[in-house]
Amino acid sequence: RLIWQEGLQYQLEWRVYPDNASQKAQFIYTSEIASIDENGLVTFTKRGTLTFHIACEEFGTVRQKVRIVVIKI
Repeated sequence: RLIWQEGLQYQLEWRVYPDNASQKAQFIYTSEIASIDENGLVTFTKRGTLTFHIACEEFGTVRQKVRIVVIKI
């Protein structure tokens, strides 16, 4: 969970195994609350839940579902 503030950004980190595999990733999502750039920087425009898949470009069928919740305190 992240706490909402104007201009909120979050840098995603990932690791693909084996170590000699490409670390390049694709982000698969449809969202009105955030965007994700090619380097994994998420920029939020409002509160809510962002659900997306991160997929290894080298092994397209290998993917992980991720959920980030942005709340207001």
